[in-house]
Amino acid sequence: MSTAAESPDILIGQLKEEIKSIARKPSFRHYRWYVRYHLVIVERIADELLEVYTTADPALVRALVWIHDYGKMLTDEDDRSTTLIEGRRKLLEIGFPADFVDRVIEYTDLIDKKLEIDLGKAPIEVQIASSADGCAHLIGPFYLLWFWENPDTPFETLMRGNRHKERESWEHKIVLPEARKAFAIRHRLLMELNGSLPSRLLEPIPDTEET
Repeated sequence: MSTAAESPDILIGQLKEEIKSIARKPSFRHYRWYVRYHLVIVERIADELLEVYTTADPALVRALVWIHDYGKMLTDEDDRSTTLIEGRRKLLEIGFPADFVDRVIEYTDLIDKKLEIDLGKAPIEVQIASSADGCAHLIGPFYLLWFWENPDTPFETLMRGNRHKERESWEHKIVLPEARKAFAIRHRLLMELNGSLPSRLLEPIPDTEET
């Protein structure tokens, strides 16, 4: 257990190591790849967005990056209540100040309510973490690994699920303009790879976020 006197960077480093250890346990279905091909990428994108949004609290953003799927790692389900309850416990155990933990849990809850609220009006740390999470799905093999993990499911079903997840992410999670501009073409290609084909195939992909 850490002390409250330790710097935010030290505490975030301890959180990262805790989360990496849990995410690599075989009881978590994505244990073979989740750290390398999701969490690390979310952090990289968030760090780049922090260079743009300099008023944001970097420690808060990074805590959101590493804790946002904590419940999923523990239960192997999309368990949001576990993330909030056990995430709070873990952050306090590491030694984060109680007021900081309260903000992390509050903001994690906001991210999870993306279908209920407009995250574009949420605190900037929420917008950064949510946008980075959504964009990370479009980097590396994230969606392809869904096929690998579910070889007995009809590919049409998996493609339909990918389209639904990506559409929801694009419409509700990726809210910062810099992220939308940078990832618009990747989003369009992902939708095409999963069966959402354009009406004209010889026309170049427009450099726009519209889909």
